[in-house]
Amino acid sequence: MVREDNWAESSSGVVGQSLWKKFWKLKIPNKVKVFGWRACHNALPTGQNLMKRGVLEVAICELCTLFSEDCVHALWQCGVAQDIWAGSLVGVQKIATQQVSFLHLVEKLLEEKPTEHRSAHPSTWLPPPAGLYKLNFDAAMFSDPPFTGYGAVIRNENADVMASFSVRGSKAVDSSEAELLACRRAIQFAIEVGITDAVIEGDNAMIMGSIAKKDLSGARLGHIFMDIQALLMELTCFSVSSVKREANTAAHSLARYVRHIRNTIAAANNPFAATAELPFTIA
Repeated sequence: MVREDNWAESSSGVVGQSLWKKFWKLKIPNKVKVFGWRACHNALPTGQNLMKRGVLEVAICELCTLFSEDCVHALWQCGVAQDIWAGSLVGVQKIATQQVSFLHLVEKLLEEKPTEHRSAHPSTWLPPPAGLYKLNFDAAMFSDPPFTGYGAVIRNENADVMASFSVRGSKAVDSSEAELLACRRAIQFAIEVGITDAVIEGDNAMIMGSIAKKDLSGARLGHIFMDIQALLMELTCFSVSSVKREANTAAHSLARYVRHIRNTIAAANNPFAATAELPFTIA
């Protein structure tokens, strides 16, 4: 095996010996250091590298099926990777989100290593800024019989429920399609009840990140993405972000409740009348 000091020397012309000294001093297993070194030198079997070698015909990421897979995407930018980073007690996923190579990303992380540690306790729902409404949505998939449930709730800055719905939909191919369909239906609902300024939240980081990036050319579910982008253009002001399941419980419960109904339960202005039969409280 190549010794660590030799690796540092061979890399000094790229990022400098000081960076590699920091890297090798990290208190992590050696096999993780080796993996990191290979990632920094683009020596991992990513989609792009395998396509260059003739092993694959396309380099699309198999997890998100949205973007070409290089080291930065596989280990940092992919929604699946972001889900993992979001679970870290150190908020590193907020640093250097746009890097041209994994090597530059590591440089940035080592330079701006955060000292604040986040709480390990579950996230909770937070109200939107004054003057805005928060739209939370979720999807649920059922197998017997096969169908999909969509749930959404709109609340104001005082956490008052302004509108909500539970909708039964047809069978979805997978959870990604179900989440996208739920998102599309939720935004449609918000527009129907007169919402023009909204903070939109879902608990699927991959889907929410893809919607926010707007770079969806060639996506398997691109037609649904395009519908969502068109609907967003009808809003005056909006933001799109992902939250933990604990901060999305009301929408999740509404989506799951669909298995108890045959028709849509939805209402605006008097949402509690629409959800009076629910065995839980929207709060």
